[in-house]
Amino acid sequence: MKFSKLQIIDIDGFILKWRWTDPKYCLVSENDLKQISPLDEDSSKQIWENSLTFVSEETDFSPSNNFFTKIEYIDTENNNGVRNWLKKKLPNCQIVVNWQPDSSVLTNTGVFIEYWDDFCYPSSDDVSIWPEDESWILHYWHEDKFWFGKRKYL
Repeated sequence: MKFSKLQIIDIDGFILKWRWTDPKYCLVSENDLKQISPLDEDSSKQIWENSLTFVSEETDFSPSNNFFTKIEYIDTENNNGVRNWLKKKLPNCQIVVNWQPDSSVLTNTGVFIEYWDDFCYPSSDDVSIWPEDESWILHYWHEDKFWFGKRKYL
């Protein structure tokens, strides 16, 4: 899916804006906030439908074996350990982050890694993250796990 065809909205109209702008949760820098671009509802729905094709129905929100190989996971108890793991797995690129059919953003792996625990809340969020070329998928499962898989065929 071409990211350039997705429609962006102003962050002030985004339902999850509070994750990065409310002092009770997190205040990201103005520069980093500009790198988080919410998608409109139609674009987000397209992203959501695409994300469902990546998920295995047999396991706990892991990438599907139909598309991905080298599937790995990490528990998210240690924030810095997770950050280091993500830095090793994710190349520097633009990504989409999807929570629900009405909530997705475009950002980059640097911002995502820095604030991963503000993108992924335990006990509530199931989140899918991937680059435009869909060469890998990262799923956060609400039971405090990241699943990572690389595409079998490109």
